[in-house]
Amino acid sequence: MEPSEDQSPAKRLGDARDTAPSRLSNPRRCLIASRPPAPLRGEPNSPSVKRFKGTSESISDAFEISAYARSLVNAAASERCGALVKAFTAGQQVHQPDVVEAFFAEDLVVEVTAGFTDPKTSYGRSDVNECLAFLSAFDLEGVALAFVPGVKAGEIWLTWSTRKATHKLTRRSSPDAGLIISTWEDRKCKAMKIVPADPSTLEALCSSAEGAQLPAAPALNPPFEPHPNPMAVWEKVWSGWSVGAFSRPTKHQAFEKHWAPNLCLDAASAALPNVFKVYTGHAGGDEWTNGVVGRWDTSRVSVSAVGGLKPGCVMQRLSFDCQHKDTRKAASGVEVYVLLAYDTDGKLVYGKHYFANPEVLASIY
Repeated sequence: MEPSEDQSPAKRLGDARDTAPSRLSNPRRCLIASRPPAPLRGEPNSPSVKRFKGTSESISDAFEISAYARSLVNAAASERCGALVKAFTAGQQVHQPDVVEAFFAEDLVVEVTAGFTDPKTSYGRSDVNECLAFLSAFDLEGVALAFVPGVKAGEIWLTWSTRKATHKLTRRSSPDAGLIISTWEDRKCKAMKIVPADPSTLEALCSSAEGAQLPAAPALNPPFEPHPNPMAVWEKVWSGWSVGAFSRPTKHQAFEKHWAPNLCLDAASAALPNVFKVYTGHAGGDEWTNGVVGRWDTSRVSVSAVGGLKPGCVMQRLSFDCQHKDTRKAASGVEVYVLLAYDTDGKLVYGKHYFANPEVLASIY
């Protein structure tokens, strides 16, 4: 999503930007003072991962120590998450009690994006067996998993996708994808937020009702040659968004500079399909940026991002409160993740939106 000029979210970022600097005065001390576990994909010392964002050229030693401690915590979290992913991909029964006890804390809290037939959206460790066993109800083809350390201590961002998920009983099938944000402490997962790309997909796959309609197939992302340093591109583009470069009378210059001609912004969600949908090309990007997002008055904006989930891509997290300029309806605690893909020219090729609470944002309409 892209803020319009009158939002000026940079004016409200404040501590969110300053508490995660991108350049450490001695980054070597933060990552190599003691040797972390051997790097898994997306470990903190991976050159494809950048977890600190900001404008400071140098920061205090106190922050460096804090950042170093965070890197070790995230290395341990990556190791444990990697072990769980390895067990899953190896076909082990990860829902068995001994596995659940080994990987999940007693006070585990799992949040699931609303939209399933089951209205329950919060689960504990006692529910993990059932939640993980739910996966066995599907035949999965073309499974892809990737994870990187998040922006908070012990946090892991993981994406999943399947070329085809078929429910064994209903025989309904569809591609599926989503995002999981997990928090690890003392080698166990304490919290997990599950954000399907579209919750209505799983709901339709599981439905035995005659005539149940599957959502439209996900938008096909345009092919592109990935940028070698997408985080640097994202930071530069975000600084332009934050001062209204994409909503000024000269916005088309920004479009030409920063957007590929075949841009695809997939903001589809069954929560409000006439607004949350796929927008293509510069005209579509303009409609989403100014015709949709530009109609929101936002406050308490917080932004963060990680790289490394896919070549040329950055996963951005935005949380904010907003009020619609026309309906005057307001919403608090909106949370949206966007996977942004940049080509070698530094132009945005596609953006896939994951709405953590789509019903909250839809309520302002």
